[in-house]
Amino acid sequence: HLHRVGHDGNTGDAIRMTQQAGGALWHMSEFFGWFGYQAAGHDAAFAIDFHGPGFVLVNAAGQRFCDETGYEVHERLRALVNVKPAAGYYPALPAYGICDGATLRAGPLNGVVGTPNDYRWSADNQAEVRQGWITRAGSPAELAGRLGLDPAVLAATLDGFNAAAAAGRDEQFGRRAGYMAALDLADLYAIELWPAVATTSGGPRRDAESRVLRPDGHPVPGLYAAGGAGTVWGPYTHSGGGLTDALVFGRLAGQNAARSR
Repeated sequence: HLHRVGHDGNTGDAIRMTQQAGGALWHMSEFFGWFGYQAAGHDAAFAIDFHGPGFVLVNAAGQRFCDETGYEVHERLRALVNVKPAAGYYPALPAYGICDGATLRAGPLNGVVGTPNDYRWSADNQAEVRQGWITRAGSPAELAGRLGLDPAVLAATLDGFNAAAAAGRDEQFGRRAGYMAALDLADLYAIELWPAVATTSGGPRRDAESRVLRPDGHPVPGLYAAGGAGTVWGPYTHSGGGLTDALVFGRLAGQNAARSR
């Protein structure tokens, strides 16, 4: 149930080129991504973002499982390792993003992160509501019925979030007051979410001179790499790491390639 967002095709091209040239790969166990909606008829999942403070993420039991705004954009899937069974919550899939009408109208749920799908998400999300991608309901109980969740659990979850928003203090997960707004429980919307991979942090293995290396550690003649494709940062490529890698190793790669001519 790990879907593809398809954020960066260049990484895949670099990996294929490296393998064809006999080069080695590294950091392939590291990847980043978002929560996404997998629509029928589309190859890649749509990365989902909410543009207002009136939303929550709930697990397959209808419970919140994280500070929904507490993760840097590349790190959102790390919410899925927030497993605390002793406290009574866990990130069981599928997750659901639930918001009210005000947040739904604040901007398209897909658009901050692009998509390889041949589809343009509507600005107010109403086209997706009509297609059934987004579920609408007039009460927590009605929404729970449509999602197959326990009505009492979902109602308690939404009431608890609204109380936290009103008090300006999220005792459960520490979500900041300015990033919470009570939901209009008579105007609710939900979308099913799954973890969706944007790209791997791995790629061509290289040395301090930007030379792509073979599995035995010797360089592949004339092949250099820099940037996010096989970044030296590994799991820490996020938040600008890939950009600094590109600046430093891109310069080295260019200099060394020029000297080898």
